[in-house]
Amino acid sequence: MKTLVSFTLGLVILLLFQACGNSSSTEQWNTLAENTNKGQYQAPNPPIIYKSEVFSLTDQPARIVYEYESPDPDFGAFSVFIVEEFKDSQVDGAMPQLIVGNGKANGSQPVEFLSPGRYYLEISGMGDWDVKLEQLQ
Repeated sequence: MKTLVSFTLGLVILLLFQACGNSSSTEQWNTLAENTNKGQYQAPNPPIIYKSEVFSLTDQPARIVYEYESPDPDFGAFSVFIVEEFKDSQVDGAMPQLIVGNGKANGSQPVEFLSPGRYYLEISGMGDWDVKLEQLQ
């Protein structure tokens, strides 16, 4: 009985591992917008603000993939907004999809709370960044 349970558990783990491995290898992410600001910021200037061209989001999952480095290793100021076409984040108000407050960060952040539509990417920060907005095909 103990051998059967161990065998069954091993088989379930193997099948789960294969399923996870297969799904990640078939995922295709399409870049909708991107910007790099490496070497352009000079302290103590105010933050640089970048606005992308307009792109379309569908109902598929989307993510922000980023690298950020502040000129100050202990403090950073970096945010990424996804703003509806024809709207202004400062006038109409917008929730940032990503905020970084430390000197160095990188990773991936899922895009949440947005309906399918037309948007632009707005990035604001002091320092160097590399940002991509990707959507699953």
